[in-house]
Amino acid sequence: MGLTKELLYFGLIAVLLVHCLKTRGKEYAARIFGIGYVMGLVMENSGVIQGSYTEWGYVFYFPGSLVPVVTQLGWIMVSYVSFSMAEVIFKAWPALNKHLVVAAIITSLVATSWDVLIDPYAVYQGEWVWTADAWGPRGLGWLGVPIINWLAWFFCIFGWALCTYWIDKQEAWSPRKRIGMQAVAVAITALVLIGGVEIGFFLLEGRWVPIWNPPPIPPGHPWYP
Repeated sequence: MGLTKELLYFGLIAVLLVHCLKTRGKEYAARIFGIGYVMGLVMENSGVIQGSYTEWGYVFYFPGSLVPVVTQLGWIMVSYVSFSMAEVIFKAWPALNKHLVVAAIITSLVATSWDVLIDPYAVYQGEWVWTADAWGPRGLGWLGVPIINWLAWFFCIFGWALCTYWIDKQEAWSPRKRIGMQAVAVAITALVLIGGVEIGFFLLEGRWVPIWNPPPIPPGHPWYP
């Protein structure tokens, strides 16, 4: 991606964080941006560990991470923007926000639609590379991106939104408890993601996704052995 683009991306995240602090407060910012970064760290690394894609050639990597900081932050950007866009939809049609599952589905559809603008362009620019293992026997995909990507975005944001909306409704909880439960939501989201992707990929492509198939780290990478 290059140093300039990565720094600009950090700037964009900073703008979103300021917006969140001004409009929603410190607790929500800690949940979505603080715990959300942990979620991005786990989810983004899991795709590399499974052997679905690689993200080499960046400048900033979190110690021990196989993916750069900017793509981990990408989960925060997409989830926060999707929550905000979903709220606009819920204000227009309040009935859609009465059921957590329906609200989470709508939010995950918004996030997946948002990624339609990001992933094909990023692949074209070489910012990440989908491996042969990401493409199933039937080669299902869209806009040059394998079906596993769209499944992952849908199920990940679905699990994350479902937990987040449920925590939002626990008004009797202290801020510390809500932040703690948001951390638990990372594990729940991971289970929803793995289960949804595995079942969806098997039904669509006829095989399971590998759980452990990490690619070799290339020379020049900060964690090259």
